[in-house]
Amino acid sequence: MKTILSVFLLLLLSTGVFAQQKETPYIDSLKATLDKEQNDTTLANAYNRLAEQYRYVDPDLNREYALKALKISRKSNFLHGMQSGYNMLAQSYENQGLYADAIVYYDSSLAVTKLQNSKSEEARILLNISNVYQKTADYSTAASYVMNSLTLQEELNDTFGIAVCKLTLGNIEYGQGDHKEALRNYVSALELNRRSKQNKVFEASAVANIGAILEEQGSYDSALVFFRQALVMFKELNANAKAASAYNNVGASLFHLGQFDSALFYLHTARGMNTDLQRPEGLVSSLRTLGNLHDSIGNKDSAMYYYRFGYRIAMQYNLKEDLLVTYKNLSDEFGDLGNSDSALWYLRLYVDLNELIHGEDAMRKIEQQSQNYSIRKKQEELNAQAAQSQLDEELLRNKVSLLAGGVAILILLSLLLYSRFRTKKQIARVLENTNREIMHQKDEITDSINYARRIQDSILAPVHAVKQVIPESFILYMPKDVVSGDFYWVEEEGGHRIFASVDCTGHGVPGALMSVVGFNLLNRAVKEMHLTKPSEILRELDYGVNKLLRQSDSGSTVKDGMDISICSYRPETRTLQYAGAFNPLYMVREGQLSQIKADKSPIGVNVDGVVDSYTNHEIAMLPGDMVYLFSDGYADQFGGPAGKKLKYKRLRELLVQISAKNVEQQEELLRGEFMSWKGSLDQVDDVLIMGMRVR
Repeated sequence: MKTILSVFLLLLLSTGVFAQQKETPYIDSLKATLDKEQNDTTLANAYNRLAEQYRYVDPDLNREYALKALKISRKSNFLHGMQSGYNMLAQSYENQGLYADAIVYYDSSLAVTKLQNSKSEEARILLNISNVYQKTADYSTAASYVMNSLTLQEELNDTFGIAVCKLTLGNIEYGQGDHKEALRNYVSALELNRRSKQNKVFEASAVANIGAILEEQGSYDSALVFFRQALVMFKELNANAKAASAYNNVGASLFHLGQFDSALFYLHTARGMNTDLQRPEGLVSSLRTLGNLHDSIGNKDSAMYYYRFGYRIAMQYNLKEDLLVTYKNLSDEFGDLGNSDSALWYLRLYVDLNELIHGEDAMRKIEQQSQNYSIRKKQEELNAQAAQSQLDEELLRNKVSLLAGGVAILILLSLLLYSRFRTKKQIARVLENTNREIMHQKDEITDSINYARRIQDSILAPVHAVKQVIPESFILYMPKDVVSGDFYWVEEEGGHRIFASVDCTGHGVPGALMSVVGFNLLNRAVKEMHLTKPSEILRELDYGVNKLLRQSDSGSTVKDGMDISICSYRPETRTLQYAGAFNPLYMVREGQLSQIKADKSPIGVNVDGVVDSYTNHEIAMLPGDMVYLFSDGYADQFGGPAGKKLKYKRLRELLVQISAKNVEQQEELLRGEFMSWKGSLDQVDDVLIMGMRVR
């Protein structure tokens, strides 16, 4: 997984944000500006922008336009144009695995940037260079560049820039086998990204990186959930290079789980995409995993073919981490074939390269980089403290005489309190030790729960994304604890706008774990299998939960499931399809509420292994109709004058009262009524209500 993980930041480190190929009219408009009379600055900028459009499409055109921008910029001494041209050429060579050429042009871009005195650009290029060294497994050099970039990002107070540095550091630590520190930096990067740009590609990359750590730890089921989520996100963003890596990750996890046919599909898809995109490090990773798969099923000739194919590419592009793993694979393969000389030869190559990359000297260099950074930060703090001390010194002198009298009083009081202090000291020590242990345990539990919340937050669609699919809608989402067993899900597939309200068994951490399972199974059913009929989606969800949790196994103790209501709405025909497991649908039309009942079969909890069937309801909708999906948390809340449940009857009456108002007001009124009913009592369950108005 090390070579797979290292490519996830390729696009982010190149530009700071994800660049997609623009539509042809935009390229045509750029080319049209080249024929007009204009100054060198405008012309150079146009050539650089054209080069950007062809960066992942046509490497030859990419370099041709970048070189033209450089030529014009040099003639007029246009520094920004020179810096962009050098950077564009470096990225082009990096994408094709020509890392030595990439470093040359990155160094040129860095030199011009320093002449411009642009710290933000300098920090970005330092990250680019770090990424190249990371790909060649020169981790100590990569760490040096990223530490320098981090220093500049902190000086600029650039939160997103710091996030990218943290993720890059995590990749370096992962490459060196320090998974605990890598995970800490990934989580930190996620938090920083959410506080700044909320870059979707960055979010997906972090999700994939966490999946890589789970796979490294042998948690292949959990890793598969994260990899599939990352794949869906990358495909939605048209991030083809990252999607190729995600396909390989999914294939590798399926291989480890023994699902060979599915694994081959994903691995060959990844191989084809990496070949088309000219990504040598991704192609080597796909070939290696294909070799492992064929070796495990006894196809030794096919395994040797893929290992040797990957070996040639890794040698050509100096991909040290890939070479390291390939040496080991070839040594094992020749050993199985009885060719001891070749097996020993490759084993020696493996030992020598492993010492070079992961030996004590390499680790010591990286640790030194971290120590230098810490020392520099500490010195800055000491300098600030010294300056403050000088400012305070004069004031301190003026207070000395007043303090002298105060000291005498304090001494007297100290003598009086000393005897009492001695008596309590032993008790305090015992209490302190006990409290320290309790706080330590509390911190560990809190950290785990907060981490679970961050993972859950990353999979829930933000409000603006929901509004893109269902413009006139609201979601009232109020978890009982830090994490929730309820979740909402919204997607668009084949002209159908599909949305669901899901209530998993329990709440808190157990419910949140089930919500991750349910969320990814819904994505698989709709985005990968292209199902749009609610009853079919529920059948696939029921099958997936049972299979993933192995509920039909005799020794399984996991009998959890979920209640769900799901709709598929087609705006062109105003046709709504609904299916539900225990959770019904409410529809309000012209002040009258009607209810469509759900099936009494939950998702999951199939000890017999038989997939349940669900009823598909189709409704012709009219403009102004309101549709509501919900979990049981709202109606089950205790409160009111007598401390009783709110109940569904009161909820139905409330929905009828507010149905004519706009969706934002409906959410506010529902929230206000809930808080008023609950009063000072504790919330008893997670609360989720979704509403959609038909246009």
